[in-house]
Amino acid sequence: MPQQTPIDPFTRFEVVYEPCAAREGVVLRCAPDGEPATLAFYDEWDRLTHEHAAGHLLLIYHDEDARTLLRVPLG
Repeated sequence: MPQQTPIDPFTRFEVVYEPCAAREGVVLRCAPDGEPATLAFYDEWDRLTHEHAAGHLLLIYHDEDARTLLRVPLG
């Protein structure tokens, strides 16, 4: 996945959905720190699972470089 710049300069975490056939992920939610980011990740995982989405769900941390903290297959 290409490195993306967070939408908000204070946003350090992003929950990203990568559909199977897409070249880039879609930022679903942003959070300033780990706790709300983790809650958002699991909320989106639950929602996408119920919608039978296929692809991957990622939790990305932006510091000097973007790092994927969690990557879960969907579908």
